Amino acid sequence: MGCSGHGDCVSAVGDCASAVGDCASAVGDCASAVGNSASAVGDCASAVGDCASAVGDCASAVGDCASAVGDCASAVGDCASAVGDCASAVGDCASAVGDCASAVGDCASAVGNSASAVGDCASAVGDCASAVGDCASAVGDCVSAVGDCGSAVGDCASAVGDCASPVGDCASAVGDSASAVGDCASAVGDCASAVGDCASAVGDCASCCR
Repeated sequence: MGCSGHGDCVSAVGDCASAVGDCASAVGDCASAVGNSASAVGDCASAVGDCASAVGDCASAVGDCASAVGDCASAVGDCASAVGDCASAVGDCASAVGDCASAVGDCASAVGNSASAVGDCASAVGDCASAVGDCASAVGDCVSAVGDCGSAVGDCASAVGDCASPVGDCASAVGDSASAVGDCASAVGDCASAVGDCASAVGDCASCCR
């Protein structure tokens, strides 16, 4: 700063005082930003903790899901076996019906042996009815196993969805914290600039009033 007299020196001192005031204000803003950043970091840490817990819950749910899928695979296998047993039982039933028809035919052609033929036919019909009952039971078990499998897969999908929400909240909190730290760094830079301006003004003042 050029200096033409005592008035310029007084003006420079005033400018210096103003710059010091601006610096003090910037330091205050910086302190406030640091405090806000610390709060945001604390909130983020809490959110990260919640996120870790949620991820743990999710991992557990995925484990439960894997177990359920395994149970489902087993149930599907059991179902396939039951369907096979049913097909076999139907075949046995058809054979028994054929045997029964043959026995009735034998009964009609051999009147002398009719009592024996009728007894054999009744036994064959009983076996056929039992085989049909076993087949119906096996089909029922198969339908139940498939239903249980569908329910387990649905529970797994729901658990994965529940996990995704807290992970998203955690990512948002980390972003907010980074923003607060950036704001603080900017305020510190502004403060340093104000201090530099103040030092320059003081130097100009000293030179002027020498």
